[in-house]
Amino acid sequence: MSGPFSAVRVLGVRLSAVDRGLTLGTSTERGICIRFNVPVPGIDPFGLIRHPGLTVTVAEPDLVAEAIYTIARG
Repeated sequence: MSGPFSAVRVLGVRLSAVDRGLTLGTSTERGICIRFNVPVPGIDPFGLIRHPGLTVTVAEPDLVAEAIYTIARG
């Protein structure tokens, strides 16, 4: 979990120039970063840019993180 975020850096879809991660934000409160084992396509319509992670701001980040962890464990 992380946050709070600056509205300029989180609201909407953002691409990090530092690590190519994506942010899908609707709130400046708290969010979670989902790291992928294999970078995935996302913002680039041709799939040339691969993203190692996705930060999302959601109403209940703890529940979302727990659900993703449970699914990932199999």
